[in-house]
Amino acid sequence: MKAVRLFLTWARETSLVDVDALLEQYPVRTGSNTRWMSRLDDGTLLSLRPHG
Repeated sequence: MKAVRLFLTWARETSLVDVDALLEQYPVRTGSNTRWMSRLDDGTLLSLRPHG
């Protein structure tokens, strides 16, 4: 599910895909409705919302 959230986040930030239209048309599973957070090796924080 993290890969789906990462794609949705990337798609929103780059505007290459209309994420809202995608989510309206297809039932995309993203796991729980809570934010997923992790600290990367370089110290940056990766935060993925449920729907990008």
